[in-house]
Amino acid sequence: MSLDFNKIKNLYRFFNDEAYNLDGFEQSYLWFNELSRFNDPFETIIKESDIDLDKLSIEELATFCKVNEGLSWHDIETGQTIFSSQVPYEALRGFIASRKEVVVEQLNEYVFKTMHSMQSNKFHCLVHDVDNKPLQSRLMWSHYSNGMRGFVIEFDCDLLLNSQNSLNSSFKGMSDINYMELEFNEYIKSMVRDEKPLFLQHLIFTKHSDWKYENEIRLIGGENKMKYSDSAIKRIIIGEKMPQPKLSHLLRIIENKGLENCTFVAKIERKSFSINLEKFY
Repeated sequence: MSLDFNKIKNLYRFFNDEAYNLDGFEQSYLWFNELSRFNDPFETIIKESDIDLDKLSIEELATFCKVNEGLSWHDIETGQTIFSSQVPYEALRGFIASRKEVVVEQLNEYVFKTMHSMQSNKFHCLVHDVDNKPLQSRLMWSHYSNGMRGFVIEFDCDLLLNSQNSLNSSFKGMSDINYMELEFNEYIKSMVRDEKPLFLQHLIFTKHSDWKYENEIRLIGGENKMKYSDSAIKRIIIGEKMPQPKLSHLLRIIENKGLENCTFVAKIERKSFSINLEKFY
């Protein structure tokens, strides 16, 4: 993951025109879901069989342990620490060579337990604006706003994160998505070869490169309904094909919140296949 979070100015949430999305906007909350409920059929729900560090050589295991500081091994009976990744490389390599099976077993257990703990959270997906123009994305409007029948909320990134943190005790931050085509064990090998630390969230927040167009950011929390402050809203963008009954409902919410001046409509320019924004009011 190489995204510089400091470069993110805005986050975008594409909604379809379902009633529950209008309710969430009206009540100023984002709905966080379990990974199993996301629409990607390859969504990363890590199982024990997905990762096996036994496939790394002794040298690769030693490098893995050195670049992932803080790893240690314990005597199964006493629980005492018998070795750690802080020792010199050659000593670490010798230790692993003498008891590779035990080291791999404990590493696999540590990785899976950590991943399972992370996966027990709930998540909400948005789009970042780094080297990206989400509101001009034909795919995003098509796939996530029901072919321009829905709407988009543009959030100020800092204000959204601050309000989520202050209004929700279970808010845990955000992560970007790592897009790749390697399977997990090959990805781990590539990190070892480059002597890069393996942050375990890299594996959870991983999707196939087919989804790279989403430029996804995930908020992390412990509950389904996570409140935010309306002060974090910069713009509301309505798809031009939104059905009239839903549009009327949405406009009532916008007017009740006093957001008329920051409301726009997204329209298709058929000659150039582009999407343009115009002030709604």
